[in-house]
Amino acid sequence: MASKESGSDRKKRLQPKTSMWTSRPALYIFSVIVLAIIVVSFVGGPIIGQVASPSTTIEFGRYRGRPIELAQGTYFQNQLTQLQEQFGRPSNVSEMFEIYRMGFERALLHTAIIMEAEDSGMSVSSSRVSERIVGLPRFQDGNGVNRQALSDISPEERMDLRRLMRENLVHDKYIEDILTGFEYSDEEMSFFADQGSIERRFRVARFALDGVPDDEVADFGTQNEELFRHLELSSVVVGPDREQAEQILSLYRDGEDTFENLAEEFSIHEESAQERGARGRQYRHELEREILEPEDLDRLFETAEDEVTDLIDTEAGYAFFRVDAAASDPDFEDDDMLAEVRAYMEEFERGTLEDYMFAQAEDFAFTVRDGASFEEIVEGYDGRLAETNFFPINYGNQPYLPAVETVDGEGLSDAQSSESFFRSAFSISEDEVTDPIVLRDYVVVLELIEERESDAAEKEMIAQIVPQLYQQFQAQEVERSLLDPAHIEDNFTAVFSRYFLQPEQAQAGGAAQ
Repeated sequence: MASKESGSDRKKRLQPKTSMWTSRPALYIFSVIVLAIIVVSFVGGPIIGQVASPSTTIEFGRYRGRPIELAQGTYFQNQLTQLQEQFGRPSNVSEMFEIYRMGFERALLHTAIIMEAEDSGMSVSSSRVSERIVGLPRFQDGNGVNRQALSDISPEERMDLRRLMRENLVHDKYIEDILTGFEYSDEEMSFFADQGSIERRFRVARFALDGVPDDEVADFGTQNEELFRHLELSSVVVGPDREQAEQILSLYRDGEDTFENLAEEFSIHEESAQERGARGRQYRHELEREILEPEDLDRLFETAEDEVTDLIDTEAGYAFFRVDAAASDPDFEDDDMLAEVRAYMEEFERGTLEDYMFAQAEDFAFTVRDGASFEEIVEGYDGRLAETNFFPINYGNQPYLPAVETVDGEGLSDAQSSESFFRSAFSISEDEVTDPIVLRDYVVVLELIEERESDAAEKEMIAQIVPQLYQQFQAQEVERSLLDPAHIEDNFTAVFSRYFLQPEQAQAGGAAQ
Protein backbone atom coordinates (compact mmCIF):
# COMPACT_ATOMS: atom_id res chain seq x y z
CA MET A 1 0.00 0.00 0.00
CA ALA A 2 1.27 3.50 -0.77
CA SER A 3 2.47 5.55 2.17
CA LYS A 4 -0.07 7.93 3.63
CA GLU A 5 0.47 11.62 3.04
CA SER A 6 -0.14 14.15 5.80
CA GLY A 7 -3.43 15.98 6.11
CA SER A 8 -1.80 19.35 5.31
CA ASP A 9 -0.08 18.00 2.18
CA ARG A 10 -3.31 16.48 0.94
CA LYS A 11 -5.13 19.76 1.57
CA LYS A 12 -2.69 21.57 -0.71
CA ARG A 13 -2.93 18.93 -3.44
CA LEU A 14 -6.68 18.38 -3.30
CA GLN A 15 -8.06 21.79 -2.42
CA PRO A 16 -11.80 21.46 -1.69
CA LYS A 17 -14.00 23.10 -4.28
CA THR A 18 -16.33 25.93 -3.35
CA SER A 19 -19.89 25.52 -4.53
CA MET A 20 -21.75 28.37 -6.20
CA TRP A 21 -24.22 28.33 -3.30
CA THR A 22 -21.57 29.13 -0.70
CA SER A 23 -19.31 31.45 -2.70
CA ARG A 24 -21.90 34.18 -3.31
CA PRO A 25 -24.05 34.79 -0.20
CA ALA A 26 -27.14 36.90 -0.72
CA LEU A 27 -26.53 40.64 -0.42
CA TYR A 28 -29.64 41.08 1.71
CA ILE A 29 -28.48 38.50 4.25
CA PHE A 30 -25.04 40.14 4.33
CA SER A 31 -26.66 43.52 5.00
CA VAL A 32 -28.65 42.15 7.92
CA ILE A 33 -25.60 40.48 9.46
CA VAL A 34 -23.44 43.60 9.07
CA LEU A 35 -26.17 45.80 10.54
CA ALA A 36 -26.42 43.47 13.55
CA ILE A 37 -22.66 43.80 14.08
CA ILE A 38 -22.86 47.58 13.74
CA VAL A 39 -25.65 47.81 16.33
CA VAL A 40 -23.51 45.88 18.84
CA SER A 41 -20.25 47.70 18.05
CA PHE A 42 -21.45 51.28 17.64
CA VAL A 43 -20.70 53.63 20.53
CA GLY A 44 -21.05 56.91 18.69
CA GLY A 45 -20.30 57.94 15.15
CA PRO A 46 -20.44 60.93 12.86
CA ILE A 47 -23.81 62.56 12.44
CA ILE A 48 -25.20 63.48 9.03
CA GLY A 49 -23.17 66.32 7.61
CA GLN A 50 -20.03 65.63 9.60
CA VAL A 51 -19.08 62.66 7.42
CA ALA A 52 -19.49 64.76 4.29
CA SER A 53 -17.00 67.42 5.30
CA PRO A 54 -15.51 69.56 2.49
CA SER A 55 -12.43 67.33 2.33
CA THR A 56 -14.32 64.01 2.24
CA THR A 57 -15.75 62.12 -0.72
CA ILE A 58 -17.23 58.69 -0.07
CA GLU A 59 -18.28 56.46 -2.97
CA PHE A 60 -21.13 54.08 -2.08
CA GLY A 61 -21.65 52.56 -5.51
CA ARG A 62 -21.99 53.27 -9.22
CA TYR A 63 -24.69 53.56 -11.84
CA ARG A 64 -23.54 52.72 -15.39
CA GLY A 65 -20.03 53.50 -14.19
CA ARG A 66 -20.89 56.91 -12.70
CA PRO A 67 -20.04 57.15 -8.96
CA ILE A 68 -22.79 57.62 -6.36
CA GLU A 69 -20.84 59.86 -4.01
CA LEU A 70 -21.47 61.48 -0.67
CA ALA A 71 -19.65 64.80 -0.46
CA GLN A 72 -20.45 68.40 0.33
CA GLY A 73 -22.84 69.78 -2.30
CA THR A 74 -23.90 66.44 -3.81
CA TYR A 75 -27.48 65.30 -4.31
CA PHE A 76 -26.81 62.47 -1.85
CA GLN A 77 -25.77 64.92 0.88
CA ASN A 78 -28.76 67.15 0.07
CA GLN A 79 -31.12 64.19 0.48
CA LEU A 80 -29.56 63.23 3.82
CA THR A 81 -30.23 66.76 5.06
CA GLN A 82 -33.85 66.56 3.92
CA LEU A 83 -34.31 63.13 5.50
CA GLN A 84 -32.89 64.37 8.80
CA GLU A 85 -35.32 67.30 8.72
CA GLN A 86 -38.17 64.87 7.97
CA PHE A 87 -37.37 62.12 10.50
CA GLY A 88 -35.24 63.97 13.04
CA ARG A 89 -31.67 63.42 14.12
CA PRO A 90 -30.90 59.65 14.22
CA SER A 91 -30.42 58.47 17.80
CA ASN A 92 -28.64 55.21 17.00
CA VAL A 93 -26.79 53.54 14.16
CA SER A 94 -29.82 51.49 13.07
CA GLU A 95 -31.73 54.69 12.35
CA MET A 96 -28.66 56.17 10.69
CA PHE A 97 -28.32 53.07 8.48
CA GLU A 98 -31.92 53.44 7.31
CA ILE A 99 -31.57 57.16 6.58
CA TYR A 100 -28.31 56.73 4.69
CA ARG A 101 -29.81 53.82 2.75
CA MET A 102 -32.80 55.94 1.72
CA GLY A 103 -30.47 58.75 0.73
CA PHE A 104 -28.36 56.35 -1.33
CA GLU A 105 -31.39 54.92 -3.13
CA ARG A 106 -32.67 58.42 -3.91
CA ALA A 107 -29.24 59.41 -5.21
CA LEU A 108 -29.10 56.24 -7.29
CA LEU A 109 -32.46 56.97 -8.94
CA HIS A 110 -31.47 60.62 -9.39
CA THR A 111 -28.27 59.60 -11.19
CA ALA A 112 -30.25 57.23 -13.41
CA ILE A 113 -32.69 60.02 -14.31
CA ILE A 114 -29.89 62.51 -15.03
CA MET A 115 -28.07 60.04 -17.29
CA GLU A 116 -31.31 59.14 -19.10
CA ALA A 117 -32.05 62.85 -19.58
CA GLU A 118 -28.52 63.45 -20.87
CA ASP A 119 -28.91 60.59 -23.35
CA SER A 120 -32.13 62.14 -24.66
CA GLY A 121 -30.62 65.63 -24.96
CA MET A 122 -32.78 67.19 -22.23
CA SER A 123 -31.38 70.42 -20.77
CA VAL A 124 -32.34 73.59 -18.90
CA SER A 125 -31.18 77.13 -19.60
CA SER A 126 -28.54 78.94 -17.56
CA SER A 127 -31.00 81.75 -16.82
CA ARG A 128 -33.49 79.24 -15.37
CA VAL A 129 -30.75 77.92 -13.07
CA SER A 130 -29.96 81.48 -11.92
CA GLU A 131 -33.65 82.21 -11.27
CA ARG A 132 -33.98 79.16 -9.03
CA ILE A 133 -30.78 79.97 -7.10
CA VAL A 134 -31.71 83.58 -6.29
CA GLY A 135 -35.15 82.33 -5.22
CA LEU A 136 -33.69 80.13 -2.49
CA PRO A 137 -34.63 81.32 1.06
CA ARG A 138 -30.96 81.78 1.98
CA PHE A 139 -30.64 84.47 -0.70
CA GLN A 140 -33.86 86.32 0.18
CA ASP A 141 -34.58 89.02 2.74
CA GLY A 142 -37.57 91.22 3.46
CA ASN A 143 -36.87 93.36 0.39
CA GLY A 144 -36.29 90.58 -2.12
CA VAL A 145 -32.92 89.24 -3.32
CA ASN A 146 -30.11 89.59 -0.78
CA ARG A 147 -27.19 90.51 -3.06
CA GLN A 148 -24.71 90.48 -0.18
CA ALA A 149 -25.55 86.84 0.64
CA LEU A 150 -25.06 85.94 -3.03
CA SER A 151 -21.68 87.63 -3.19
CA ASP A 152 -20.48 86.02 0.05
CA ILE A 153 -20.48 82.46 -1.31
CA SER A 154 -17.16 81.13 -2.59
CA PRO A 155 -16.57 80.31 -6.28
CA GLU A 156 -16.39 76.59 -5.41
CA GLU A 157 -19.73 76.66 -3.57
CA ARG A 158 -21.28 78.69 -6.40
CA MET A 159 -20.21 76.03 -8.93
CA ASP A 160 -21.52 73.20 -6.73
CA LEU A 161 -24.79 75.05 -6.22
CA ARG A 162 -25.29 75.68 -9.95
CA ARG A 163 -24.48 72.06 -10.77
CA LEU A 164 -26.88 70.73 -8.13
CA MET A 165 -29.62 73.18 -9.14
CA ARG A 166 -29.22 72.27 -12.82
CA GLU A 167 -29.49 68.58 -11.95
CA ASN A 168 -32.58 69.21 -9.80
CA LEU A 169 -34.27 71.12 -12.62
CA VAL A 170 -33.50 68.37 -15.14
CA HIS A 171 -34.71 65.76 -12.63
CA ASP A 172 -38.00 67.65 -12.07
CA LYS A 173 -38.52 68.21 -15.79
CA TYR A 174 -37.97 64.51 -16.54
CA ILE A 175 -40.45 63.48 -13.84
CA GLU A 176 -42.98 66.03 -15.04
CA ASP A 177 -42.70 64.86 -18.65
CA ILE A 178 -42.99 61.19 -17.72
CA LEU A 179 -45.60 61.28 -14.98
CA THR A 180 -47.79 64.30 -15.65
CA GLY A 181 -47.95 64.05 -19.41
CA PHE A 182 -51.14 61.99 -19.29
CA GLU A 183 -54.48 63.40 -20.28
CA TYR A 184 -57.66 61.40 -19.80
CA SER A 185 -60.74 61.98 -21.88
CA ASP A 186 -64.24 61.90 -20.42
CA GLU A 187 -64.81 58.66 -22.32
CA GLU A 188 -61.78 57.03 -20.64
CA MET A 189 -62.93 58.16 -17.21
CA SER A 190 -66.39 56.80 -17.93
CA PHE A 191 -64.88 53.49 -19.03
CA PHE A 192 -62.89 53.13 -15.80
CA ALA A 193 -65.90 54.02 -13.68
CA ASP A 194 -68.18 51.64 -15.60
CA GLN A 195 -65.75 48.76 -14.98
CA GLY A 196 -67.22 48.46 -11.51
CA SER A 197 -70.82 49.33 -12.33
CA ILE A 198 -72.12 45.74 -12.24
CA GLU A 199 -71.21 43.51 -9.32
CA ARG A 200 -72.14 39.88 -8.75
CA ARG A 201 -72.10 37.41 -5.87
CA PHE A 202 -71.73 33.64 -6.34
CA ARG A 203 -71.78 30.27 -4.68
CA VAL A 204 -68.56 28.46 -5.42
CA ALA A 205 -67.80 24.75 -5.55
CA ARG A 206 -64.03 24.45 -5.14
CA PHE A 207 -62.35 21.24 -6.24
CA ALA A 208 -58.82 21.58 -4.84
CA LEU A 209 -56.03 19.81 -6.70
CA ASP A 210 -54.62 18.58 -3.38
CA GLY A 211 -57.96 16.86 -2.75
CA VAL A 212 -57.45 14.09 -5.32
CA PRO A 213 -58.19 10.84 -3.41
CA ASP A 214 -55.39 8.53 -2.31
CA ASP A 215 -56.56 5.68 -4.53
CA GLU A 216 -56.15 7.90 -7.62
CA VAL A 217 -52.66 8.88 -6.45
CA ALA A 218 -51.81 5.20 -5.87
CA ASP A 219 -53.05 4.34 -9.38
CA PHE A 220 -50.69 6.95 -10.85
CA GLY A 221 -47.81 5.52 -8.80
CA THR A 222 -48.55 1.98 -9.96
CA GLN A 223 -48.56 3.08 -13.60
CA ASN A 224 -45.20 4.85 -13.07
CA GLU A 225 -43.62 2.49 -10.57
CA GLU A 226 -40.05 2.91 -11.82
CA LEU A 227 -40.05 6.61 -10.89
CA PHE A 228 -40.62 5.74 -7.23
CA ARG A 229 -38.08 2.96 -6.79
CA HIS A 230 -35.67 4.12 -4.12
CA LEU A 231 -32.43 3.41 -2.34
CA GLU A 232 -30.42 4.98 0.45
CA LEU A 233 -27.23 6.75 -0.60
CA SER A 234 -24.18 8.64 0.51
CA SER A 235 -22.17 10.68 -1.97
CA VAL A 236 -19.00 12.67 -2.53
CA VAL A 237 -19.67 15.29 -5.23
CA VAL A 238 -16.30 16.73 -6.23
CA GLY A 239 -17.06 19.05 -9.14
CA PRO A 240 -16.01 19.42 -12.80
CA ASP A 241 -12.36 18.35 -12.35
CA ARG A 242 -12.32 14.63 -13.28
CA GLU A 243 -8.64 14.16 -12.38
CA GLN A 244 -9.20 15.53 -8.89
CA ALA A 245 -12.31 13.34 -8.49
CA GLU A 246 -10.27 10.25 -9.46
CA GLN A 247 -7.58 11.12 -6.91
CA ILE A 248 -10.17 11.51 -4.14
CA LEU A 249 -11.87 8.23 -5.08
CA SER A 250 -8.44 6.56 -4.99
CA LEU A 251 -7.94 7.73 -1.42
CA TYR A 252 -11.01 5.69 -0.51
CA ARG A 253 -10.19 2.69 -2.73
CA ASP A 254 -6.62 2.52 -1.32
CA GLY A 255 -7.87 2.67 2.26
CA GLU A 256 -6.19 5.99 3.01
CA ASP A 257 -9.35 7.63 4.32
CA THR A 258 -12.99 6.91 5.07
CA PHE A 259 -15.89 7.76 2.82
CA GLU A 260 -17.33 10.00 5.56
CA ASN A 261 -14.13 12.02 5.97
CA LEU A 262 -13.77 12.53 2.23
CA ALA A 263 -17.39 13.67 1.92
CA GLU A 264 -16.98 16.14 4.75
CA GLU A 265 -13.70 17.50 3.38
CA PHE A 266 -14.28 17.60 -0.39
CA SER A 267 -17.96 17.31 -1.32
CA ILE A 268 -19.62 20.42 -2.75
CA HIS A 269 -23.05 18.88 -2.15
CA GLU A 270 -23.60 21.13 0.85
CA GLU A 271 -26.41 19.31 2.67
CA SER A 272 -24.84 15.85 2.45
CA ALA A 273 -21.37 17.20 3.24
CA GLN A 274 -22.74 18.45 6.55
CA GLU A 275 -24.00 14.90 7.17
CA ARG A 276 -20.63 13.40 6.14
CA GLY A 277 -22.02 12.26 2.81
CA ALA A 278 -25.32 10.76 3.99
CA ARG A 279 -28.30 11.64 1.77
CA GLY A 280 -30.87 9.17 3.05
CA ARG A 281 -33.64 7.87 0.79
CA GLN A 282 -33.34 8.93 -2.85
CA TYR A 283 -36.03 8.26 -5.45
CA ARG A 284 -35.25 7.41 -9.05
CA HIS A 285 -37.15 10.45 -10.31
CA GLU A 286 -34.88 12.67 -8.17
CA LEU A 287 -31.69 11.02 -9.37
CA GLU A 288 -32.85 11.19 -13.02
CA ARG A 289 -32.51 14.96 -12.76
CA GLU A 290 -29.06 14.73 -11.17
CA ILE A 291 -27.27 11.93 -13.03
CA LEU A 292 -26.59 12.80 -16.67
CA GLU A 293 -26.32 9.34 -18.26
CA PRO A 294 -29.25 6.86 -17.97
CA GLU A 295 -26.79 3.94 -18.03
CA ASP A 296 -25.06 5.28 -14.91
CA LEU A 297 -28.41 5.56 -13.18
CA ASP A 298 -29.28 1.97 -14.10
CA ARG A 299 -25.95 0.74 -12.74
CA LEU A 300 -26.45 2.70 -9.51
CA PHE A 301 -29.80 0.97 -8.92
CA GLU A 302 -28.12 -2.41 -9.53
CA THR A 303 -25.28 -1.72 -7.05
CA ALA A 304 -25.27 -3.90 -3.94
CA GLU A 305 -25.53 -2.55 -0.42
CA ASP A 306 -22.28 -1.06 1.00
CA GLU A 307 -20.68 -0.96 -2.48
CA VAL A 308 -19.14 2.25 -3.87
CA THR A 309 -19.60 3.22 -7.50
CA ASP A 310 -17.05 4.43 -10.00
CA LEU A 311 -17.15 8.10 -10.98
CA ILE A 312 -20.54 9.26 -12.25
CA ASP A 313 -21.12 12.49 -14.19
CA THR A 314 -23.79 14.61 -12.48
CA GLU A 315 -25.27 18.07 -12.90
CA ALA A 316 -22.85 19.36 -10.25
CA GLY A 317 -19.79 17.55 -11.63
CA TYR A 318 -18.09 14.21 -11.02
CA ALA A 319 -19.25 12.20 -8.02
CA PHE A 320 -19.11 8.73 -6.50
CA PHE A 321 -21.84 7.10 -4.44
CA ARG A 322 -22.11 4.52 -1.71
CA VAL A 323 -25.29 2.46 -1.56
CA ASP A 324 -26.33 2.35 2.10
CA ALA A 325 -29.50 0.35 1.40
CA ALA A 326 -30.11 -1.47 -1.89
CA ALA A 327 -32.87 -0.46 -4.30
CA SER A 328 -36.45 -1.27 -3.24
CA ASP A 329 -39.79 -1.30 -5.01
CA PRO A 330 -42.40 1.22 -3.83
CA ASP A 331 -45.28 0.28 -1.55
CA PHE A 332 -48.25 2.40 -2.56
CA GLU A 333 -50.18 1.47 0.57
CA ASP A 334 -47.60 3.30 2.67
CA ASP A 335 -48.64 6.86 3.69
CA ASP A 336 -45.14 8.29 3.18
CA MET A 337 -44.95 6.80 -0.30
CA LEU A 338 -48.37 8.23 -1.20
CA ALA A 339 -47.19 11.65 0.03
CA GLU A 340 -44.12 11.36 -2.22
CA VAL A 341 -46.24 10.43 -5.26
CA ARG A 342 -48.65 13.29 -4.55
CA ALA A 343 -45.77 15.79 -4.22
CA TYR A 344 -44.33 14.53 -7.52
CA MET A 345 -47.70 14.95 -9.24
CA GLU A 346 -48.16 18.46 -7.88
CA GLU A 347 -44.78 19.49 -9.27
CA PHE A 348 -44.60 17.56 -12.53
CA GLU A 349 -48.07 16.16 -13.30
CA ARG A 350 -50.48 18.96 -12.43
CA GLY A 351 -52.37 18.25 -15.62
CA THR A 352 -53.26 14.78 -14.31
CA LEU A 353 -54.61 16.29 -11.07
CA GLU A 354 -56.52 18.93 -13.04
CA ASP A 355 -58.04 16.30 -15.33
CA TYR A 356 -59.37 14.32 -12.39
CA MET A 357 -60.86 17.33 -10.61
CA PHE A 358 -62.19 18.77 -13.89
CA ALA A 359 -64.11 15.52 -14.47
CA GLN A 360 -65.50 15.70 -10.92
CA ALA A 361 -66.52 19.33 -11.42
CA GLU A 362 -68.07 18.52 -14.80
CA ASP A 363 -70.21 15.73 -13.31
CA PHE A 364 -71.19 18.04 -10.45
CA ALA A 365 -72.31 20.85 -12.81
CA PHE A 366 -74.30 18.39 -14.93
CA THR A 367 -76.09 17.05 -11.84
CA VAL A 368 -76.95 20.58 -10.61
CA ARG A 369 -78.35 21.49 -14.03
CA ASP A 370 -80.44 18.32 -13.81
CA GLY A 371 -82.17 19.72 -10.69
CA ALA A 372 -79.91 18.76 -7.75
CA SER A 373 -79.06 21.26 -5.00
CA PHE A 374 -75.72 23.00 -5.51
CA GLU A 375 -75.15 23.25 -1.76
CA GLU A 376 -76.25 19.74 -0.81
CA ILE A 377 -74.26 17.61 -3.27
CA VAL A 378 -70.90 19.40 -3.52
CA GLU A 379 -69.15 17.31 -0.83
CA GLY A 380 -70.12 14.10 -2.61
CA TYR A 381 -67.93 15.22 -5.53
CA ASP A 382 -64.80 15.91 -3.40
CA GLY A 383 -65.59 19.64 -3.46
CA ARG A 384 -65.93 22.41 -0.87
CA LEU A 385 -68.67 25.03 -0.72
CA ALA A 386 -68.01 28.77 -0.39
CA GLU A 387 -69.64 32.10 -1.26
CA THR A 388 -68.00 35.18 -2.71
CA ASN A 389 -68.41 38.82 -1.82
CA PHE A 390 -69.82 41.11 -4.50
CA PHE A 391 -67.22 41.86 -7.17
CA PRO A 392 -67.21 43.40 -10.68
CA ILE A 393 -65.21 42.38 -13.74
CA ASN A 394 -61.84 43.19 -12.20
CA TYR A 395 -59.33 41.58 -14.52
CA GLY A 396 -55.82 42.14 -13.24
CA ASN A 397 -57.05 42.92 -9.70
CA GLN A 398 -57.13 46.72 -10.14
CA PRO A 399 -56.79 48.33 -6.69
CA TYR A 400 -59.72 50.74 -7.21
CA LEU A 401 -62.19 47.84 -7.61
CA PRO A 402 -63.30 45.10 -5.17
CA ALA A 403 -61.14 41.97 -5.36
CA VAL A 404 -62.38 38.46 -6.09
CA GLU A 405 -62.51 36.69 -2.75
CA THR A 406 -64.77 34.48 -0.70
CA VAL A 407 -66.74 35.58 2.35
CA ASP A 408 -64.31 33.71 4.61
CA GLY A 409 -61.51 35.91 3.23
CA GLU A 410 -59.84 33.19 1.18
CA GLY A 411 -58.97 34.32 -2.33
CA LEU A 412 -59.61 32.31 -5.46
CA SER A 413 -56.08 31.72 -6.68
CA ASP A 414 -55.44 33.19 -10.12
CA ALA A 415 -59.08 34.22 -10.68
CA GLN A 416 -58.05 37.86 -11.07
CA SER A 417 -55.89 37.01 -14.10
CA SER A 418 -58.22 34.49 -15.74
CA GLU A 419 -60.27 35.73 -18.71
CA SER A 420 -62.30 32.52 -18.73
CA PHE A 421 -63.24 33.07 -15.07
CA PHE A 422 -64.75 36.51 -15.68
CA ARG A 423 -66.26 35.54 -19.03
CA SER A 424 -68.01 32.55 -17.47
CA ALA A 425 -69.01 34.37 -14.26
CA PHE A 426 -70.62 37.30 -16.05
CA SER A 427 -72.37 35.37 -18.83
CA ILE A 428 -74.72 33.20 -16.74
CA SER A 429 -78.13 34.16 -15.41
CA GLU A 430 -79.38 33.88 -11.83
CA ASP A 431 -79.43 30.29 -10.51
CA GLU A 432 -77.42 29.06 -13.50
CA VAL A 433 -74.02 27.42 -13.09
CA THR A 434 -70.84 27.79 -15.10
CA ASP A 435 -68.85 25.06 -16.77
CA PRO A 436 -65.74 24.07 -14.74
CA ILE A 437 -63.04 26.76 -14.65
CA VAL A 438 -59.41 25.78 -14.04
CA LEU A 439 -57.51 28.10 -11.70
CA ARG A 440 -54.05 27.61 -10.24
CA ASP A 441 -54.94 25.46 -7.23
CA TYR A 442 -58.59 24.68 -7.93
CA VAL A 443 -61.18 23.76 -10.48
CA VAL A 444 -64.30 25.81 -9.67
CA VAL A 445 -67.97 25.89 -10.63
CA LEU A 446 -69.96 29.08 -9.93
CA GLU A 447 -73.67 29.58 -9.31
CA LEU A 448 -74.99 33.16 -9.57
CA ILE A 449 -76.78 34.27 -6.40
CA GLU A 450 -77.33 37.98 -6.98
CA GLU A 451 -76.41 40.97 -9.17
CA ARG A 452 -76.41 44.67 -8.29
CA GLU A 453 -75.30 48.07 -9.63
CA SER A 454 -72.68 50.09 -7.77
CA ASP A 455 -73.84 53.50 -6.56
CA ALA A 456 -73.00 56.85 -8.15
CA ALA A 457 -70.69 57.88 -5.30
CA GLU A 458 -68.49 54.84 -5.90
CA LYS A 459 -68.26 55.62 -9.62
CA GLU A 460 -67.29 59.21 -8.84
CA MET A 461 -64.59 58.02 -6.43
CA ILE A 462 -63.14 55.72 -9.12
CA ALA A 463 -63.06 58.58 -11.63
CA GLN A 464 -61.09 60.69 -9.13
CA ILE A 465 -58.47 58.15 -8.06
CA VAL A 466 -57.72 56.45 -11.40
CA PRO A 467 -55.41 59.23 -12.69
CA GLN A 468 -53.43 59.14 -9.44
CA LEU A 469 -53.14 55.37 -9.56
CA TYR A 470 -51.94 55.35 -13.13
CA GLN A 471 -49.33 57.97 -12.34
CA GLN A 472 -48.18 55.68 -9.53
CA PHE A 473 -48.06 52.69 -11.88
CA GLN A 474 -46.11 54.75 -14.40
CA ALA A 475 -43.64 55.87 -11.73
CA GLN A 476 -43.07 52.27 -10.66
CA GLU A 477 -42.54 51.18 -14.26
CA VAL A 478 -40.05 54.00 -14.91
CA GLU A 479 -38.15 53.10 -11.74
CA ARG A 480 -38.02 49.41 -12.70
CA SER A 481 -36.80 50.34 -16.16
CA LEU A 482 -34.08 52.70 -14.97
CA LEU A 483 -32.84 50.64 -12.03
CA ASP A 484 -31.80 47.61 -14.02
CA PRO A 485 -29.52 45.57 -11.70
CA ALA A 486 -27.08 45.15 -14.60
CA HIS A 487 -26.39 48.91 -14.39
CA ILE A 488 -25.92 49.09 -10.62
CA GLU A 489 -22.87 48.48 -8.46
CA ASP A 490 -24.21 48.57 -4.90
CA ASN A 491 -21.47 48.70 -2.24
CA PHE A 492 -23.59 50.53 0.31
CA THR A 493 -23.47 48.06 3.21
CA ALA A 494 -19.73 47.46 3.02
CA VAL A 495 -18.93 51.19 2.77
CA PHE A 496 -21.35 52.15 5.54
CA SER A 497 -19.93 49.50 7.88
CA ARG A 498 -16.37 50.64 7.18
CA TYR A 499 -17.10 54.28 7.93
CA PHE A 500 -19.29 53.72 10.98
CA LEU A 501 -17.61 50.74 12.63
CA GLN A 502 -14.24 52.53 12.45
CA PRO A 503 -15.23 56.20 12.10
CA GLU A 504 -11.86 57.73 12.91
CA GLN A 505 -9.97 55.60 10.40
CA ALA A 506 -12.68 56.15 7.80
CA GLN A 507 -12.54 59.92 8.12
CA ALA A 508 -8.76 59.85 7.91
CA GLY A 509 -8.99 57.76 4.77
CA GLY A 510 -11.64 60.05 3.32
CA ALA A 511 -9.56 63.15 3.95
CA ALA A 512 -6.72 61.57 2.03
CA GLN A 513 -8.88 61.13 -1.09
